[in-house]
Amino acid sequence: LELGTRSEEYDSDYFQIVTGFEGDLPFLDEWRYDVGLQYGESNLTTVRDGYTNLTNIQNALDSVDGVTCKNGDSTCVPIDLFGGFGTITQEMAGYARAIALQRQEVEQTIYYATFNGPVDFIRLPTADDSLAFAVGYEHRNESGSLNPDECLKLAPSSCQGGAGGNLLPIDGQYTVEEFYMEGFLPLIDGMTGAQELVLEFGWRTSDYTSVGSVDTWKLGLNWRPIESLLVRVMEQEANRAPNVGELFSPVTTNLDNAKQDPCSIANAGNINAQLAALCVSTGMTPQQVGTVQDVISGQVNTFSGSDPGNPPDSEKAETFTAGIVWTPELSFFDYTTLSIDYYDIEITDTIGEFSAQEILDACYVAGQAGECAKIDRVAGDLTISGAGINRLTTNLNFDQAEGVDVGFNFGFDIGKYGNLDFSGNITKYLTQESQSSSLVPVIDCKGYYGTSCD
Repeated sequence: LELGTRSEEYDSDYFQIVTGFEGDLPFLDEWRYDVGLQYGESNLTTVRDGYTNLTNIQNALDSVDGVTCKNGDSTCVPIDLFGGFGTITQEMAGYARAIALQRQEVEQTIYYATFNGPVDFIRLPTADDSLAFAVGYEHRNESGSLNPDECLKLAPSSCQGGAGGNLLPIDGQYTVEEFYMEGFLPLIDGMTGAQELVLEFGWRTSDYTSVGSVDTWKLGLNWRPIESLLVRVMEQEANRAPNVGELFSPVTTNLDNAKQDPCSIANAGNINAQLAALCVSTGMTPQQVGTVQDVISGQVNTFSGSDPGNPPDSEKAETFTAGIVWTPELSFFDYTTLSIDYYDIEITDTIGEFSAQEILDACYVAGQAGECAKIDRVAGDLTISGAGINRLTTNLNFDQAEGVDVGFNFGFDIGKYGNLDFSGNITKYLTQESQSSSLVPVIDCKGYYGTSCD
């Protein structure tokens, strides 16, 4: 406690420059263009304090007189860990404490060209307006880096004791070229039961230097049976490519939650011949099975980062939404809006990592050799230095969220004092599930928050 509170202090700065031209196209009536360039940087410096410098503490403990350290370092201040609270002086704490610094930098460059306007020759006889259409191109470059100091680069046994792992530099970038189009086509105008019926559509193709080409599209209807009521339905498919951190992170040591090591002494009474053989396949000797220590404090060592030989692919989201927007004229409010929407979102090939417990179960319960290969033991153990479970970034099975959103907004005009607005949003989850692979259970997160439920 004399080392002070464990803390992280953040100092961030960000800037963005946007420039371009927009105006009317001289050769197309009512068409406009927008051509621009955008550049931005985001920089974050983090100072971590209050952790133990294990190397210094080891040196400080190695003293026979309490005045000098046996290593001969004049900056070393001997420390007594057994003198009771308050006996560790500021000098002792200053030498024993680890202060670490890291800097993250992100740069983004975008240039684009968009053209939009009416397509007069596409007009339905049941509608007053023609197709409103937009088409464009975008080039985007994303680069990012992480620069930790020497303390953070070292393994936890050398510096930042208790921090759970080390950090290594990250430096990478990718580029994407995109073409897109979007349109609104009026189908019906001014009819009984259909004041307005509009078809909305869009399509985008993206070519990444990291994962290749992916497509995004949307298709929806906006129906206004009467002036105050809008009914909307939309089906969409979108793709997200892995970011710089998911593509270029070096493998580092970390901690992850685990309930039990099935090969440890905690499970000795339940180890049969089949489980014992699986334990041996992950680097144990027959004599070590059922005798090594269990996981400590519910945590096990892991190795996390990117696999250059097998990077994650893009993830795909399929979204369906349907709802209504009601804007009635009520005598006791000057303006009122009420919306109710149902949504169903499913993301497949989710970019992420298997949990340590999922890998343990897949190996020792399901007997999957590929998952057993991710477990590295040292002297049969999973909790000592050098041991751990490989949790490299990959594509998981799916995430799904389903629910209902309710929003309201109403207000009053209070004359020279402006407007008085009241608004709110309510979400009711119907489904909140995820699954890492078809061989592990579906995790139901509805109503829960924790290490598996963000």
